[in-house]
Amino acid sequence: MTVILSSEAGARWQKQSSTFQPQPLGVVLKLLPNQQFQTHLGFGGSLTEAAAYTIKENHDEATIQSLLDLYFTNEGLGYNFTR
Repeated sequence: MTVILSSEAGARWQKQSSTFQPQPLGVVLKLLPNQQFQTHLGFGGSLTEAAAYTIKENHDEATIQSLLDLYFTNEGLGYNFTR
């Protein structure tokens, strides 16, 4: 099984092999990797008008760019969507 990892420590979309270790809960999880129901376009978050205004009014351009980099670059969260 392949697991995709991202972490606060800096891991971004790292593939890792893993084995599934069922827990003794009496639950069976059946994985069907060849059966797909949907795709995804990316990941992101939301930014309210109030938050955008507060950031713009209280920070210089360098700080704003640094904040955007933390969200939208591969060195940051790697978001590609926002609303």
